[in-house]
Amino acid sequence: MINLNGNSSSSRQVTFITHPSIQSKAFASYLSETLMAPVVLQNINKPLAQRLAKDSVILFDIAVSNKKLNGVWRDIIRLQADNPRLLIINSAQKYELYEMAQWPALYGVFRHDDRVVDHQAE
Repeated sequence: MINLNGNSSSSRQVTFITHPSIQSKAFASYLSETLMAPVVLQNINKPLAQRLAKDSVILFDIAVSNKKLNGVWRDIIRLQADNPRLLIINSAQKYELYEMAQWPALYGVFRHDDRVVDHQAE
């Protein structure tokens, strides 16, 4: 699990890189309220307005991306993020290990059909 509070007095920023939509805005709002951390919604097709915050958690919505955008964002994260934690979400296909290894600071990949299991209910 990623600790969003870190060692500082301020909470980590979450950057959600996706295609802006009603769903993505609602999800960003839900994350912000649930995690009690600022969530920035970044349009996947637009350049960053500023550098990614230090120690930020990055959610990359790979379902709305393509190979070219993947390469662009890998480079941006590698060059403009200081100690990021990257989570790839909504993966609709299985990627080869060498493809995933190209992503900097990758903490996890979540497929679109992953299920949450409540072990306490068992």
